[in-house]
Amino acid sequence: MVNIEETKRQKKWSAKVKTGCWTCKQRRVKCDERKPSCGNCQKVGRQCQGYPTRDTAQPERHAQQLRALAPAPGSTQVPIQYAQIKAMEDVQVLYSIMPQVLASPSSSKNSWSMRSSMRTTTAVYLAFLPSRAGQSAVMDAAVRCLAAAVRLYYTKSRLGESADEQDQGLILGPYNHALKCLRQALKDPKESVSAETLCAAELLCCFESFYSDGTDEAQARHLIGIEEVIKHRKPIRFTSEFDLQLIQSQLGYSVFKAFFTSASSFLNQDEWVPVLEMIGSLAPPLKLLMDYFILSAPVLEVLKQTTDLMSSKDTSSAESLETRSRLLGDLTKSANAFIKWYWDVIDLIYQYIGGASVESDRHNLSKRRRTVCQVSQFFGTCQTVIVIGNRLHAVLGGEDAYPLEIATQETATRLVYAYNLDGDDMTNPTIFELSVMKAIISTRDDWHTYASPRHGQQSIDVFPKDIFFRWLTAMGVSYPPLTEA
Repeated sequence: MVNIEETKRQKKWSAKVKTGCWTCKQRRVKCDERKPSCGNCQKVGRQCQGYPTRDTAQPERHAQQLRALAPAPGSTQVPIQYAQIKAMEDVQVLYSIMPQVLASPSSSKNSWSMRSSMRTTTAVYLAFLPSRAGQSAVMDAAVRCLAAAVRLYYTKSRLGESADEQDQGLILGPYNHALKCLRQALKDPKESVSAETLCAAELLCCFESFYSDGTDEAQARHLIGIEEVIKHRKPIRFTSEFDLQLIQSQLGYSVFKAFFTSASSFLNQDEWVPVLEMIGSLAPPLKLLMDYFILSAPVLEVLKQTTDLMSSKDTSSAESLETRSRLLGDLTKSANAFIKWYWDVIDLIYQYIGGASVESDRHNLSKRRRTVCQVSQFFGTCQTVIVIGNRLHAVLGGEDAYPLEIATQETATRLVYAYNLDGDDMTNPTIFELSVMKAIISTRDDWHTYASPRHGQQSIDVFPKDIFFRWLTAMGVSYPPLTEA
């Protein structure tokens, strides 16, 4: 029988090295603690380093602990500053609340608003804020301002209440401070071209969408300022992904502001095309969007120049007719390029969703539109550019004005009908699309009367100014005062 007591494992002996000379402690052997030199050290021929005293042992341990906590020489680790901690708290508020605000159901199912659109575009660059917290006073102030507004908006929304004057006062303080910081940054040669300053301007614009007294006009003023900052930075400074996402979030506002004010978009300039192409390289959906802006901009530029031509004193002069001929050539080139790209993309989309033939289904866009590319509203915005080109073709004296006008009216009728159908919120049209399509319908009698006798032939006579400007007015496009003939 096995004796358990005899087979019990014995603990191996090990030296106690809490006391003794420094040499024995390092060798982890028992020291005989002879003074002034240890006997063990003398036996093996080692130099005894002496004994630690009560006064020196404890500070040494503390020094070792501090050295372990401190960054190593040459390390990139830096202490976190208080300002950075406070800035991170504000960023965390945006990270926690903004997704819930964006996911909340729309109060009006079939409408577009500047407020909701601005909140959505802010999400494009939100992910870049944590790494920059505490590094820029102007951006930190803007983040703090927006965080206060978002927190108040979310709290009141959950309670079903509206913010009162006292609540509004709490967020106006941070807003005024952020606005002051932005003005100071814009006066500084270095700060005025920084990505953080541009981001601050965009965050303050978003603030207006949460402030109860904020108006579309206030946001529009911010948008104009943002565009000026973008142009001031010049294309050469838009290189990082943060830079590109900041400008990407503003493209729609800039392009369509130019459309509604009869102005040229700076993005139509050749120097900005590489920036748009870099944005498109970030993701396939952005590639589609950037191609849209690059190819539609020349068509909208022809509209702007045609408006200038029609505003001139004598549209029948030799100079005006020469300008009209040049614009018709520009329109033909740019519109054909846009239409070719559009149908190439549609072919790919239809193949992706099941191999349907586009050629056999071109007249059912209103149905397809409700299931394809709903978020980007791709079909409607592209069709909007196409119908603008069709009408400009008639204004500039192009051939086949009548069949193009018939196709334009059919497209507008189908899409406006689709807007009124009960369905997914994602099918909501953009304000650009909605304004143009409704204007096509409201002015169809004028255009039909003009185009019907010009079937299959080029128009030599000058297009009537009253018909053209009624169309612009119906779209909500402003234009310069007409010069009296």
